[in-house]
Amino acid sequence: MKSLVYSTTNYAYSLGYEVIVIEDCFSSNAPEIQALNIRDMANMGATIISVADYLKLLPHVHRKRTGERIRH
Repeated sequence: MKSLVYSTTNYAYSLGYEVIVIEDCFSSNAPEIQALNIRDMANMGATIISVADYLKLLPHVHRKRTGERIRH
């Protein structure tokens, strides 16, 4: 069973978008399905990264609770 994230990734990629999937921001019904969806999205050309890696890509991120700015 493919996830909504998989379907959206597939559609965006077919339209020519560069797709980045943050793998720990969605889930599937079972870990095996999750792993297959991630593998298939990577095979279609999506970049698969974690939230931590995504935050490293951002020059400035505001923390919600404290308003503290993180510098990278």
